[in-house]
Amino acid sequence: MALYKAEGVVLNHRELGETDKILTLFTLEKGKLHAVARGVRRPRNPLIAGTLIFSHSNFLIVEGKNLDILVQSEIIDSHSKLRSDLKRMAYGAYFSELIRISTPERNKNEKLFNFFLKMLNFLEEYEELEILARCFEVKLLSIQGYTPQLTQCVTCGANKSMQFYLSSLFGGLICENCKEKDKNSKKLSRESISFLLALLYSPIEKTQFLKIDYSFLKEIEEALTSFIEDIFDKKIRTYKFLDAVRNLKA
Repeated sequence: MALYKAEGVVLNHRELGETDKILTLFTLEKGKLHAVARGVRRPRNPLIAGTLIFSHSNFLIVEGKNLDILVQSEIIDSHSKLRSDLKRMAYGAYFSELIRISTPERNKNEKLFNFFLKMLNFLEEYEELEILARCFEVKLLSIQGYTPQLTQCVTCGANKSMQFYLSSLFGGLICENCKEKDKNSKKLSRESISFLLALLYSPIEKTQFLKIDYSFLKEIEEALTSFIEDIFDKKIRTYKFLDAVRNLKA
């Protein structure tokens, strides 16, 4: 059996038997993959720390017939702040799921890997988490090749419509006159469109200084999450958890 090294982040895990876990890893060398961590649920198992969700580690993995087997992990960054703060953990789980649903198995994507690491680091310190989430969504779409057209109607070219809608069917904005071509499209005001363009083309570190009314931010969220679910044909399961955490009283 072949042995290989991989630098990666733990996106998710599920229990297997009484002591094992199946990890979903997003790695620099091989993209998204699954590996079994044997005995990792036993106390003092040496794999525990490096296999916690959000942990960024160097892994030593054995290729298996059905599932690969994780035999060693060395922590690079535990991202422990994300696990100790419920709100940041919820956003981290949301970001991780968006990586999972948008990424095919074993498809190397160095740009996406570095972007994801950078966003986890920002998530530990960033104050405007709602803005960071919208930044993550629109930049993820761009990296994955689905940058939405945000400057004019995709179907007729209009750029002076009173109202625009974000359409996953057409891959961008459609105007009021074309809305009937995609009845599932979501409303986007001009303020929201301008903000989305700023998020898309601004460096991540500068987006926290952007200002927008919460109502527009909510409008963008509804449009982007619907767009993402349609594009990747997957429901975002962590969204309900994130929403519940956001609504908790301080």
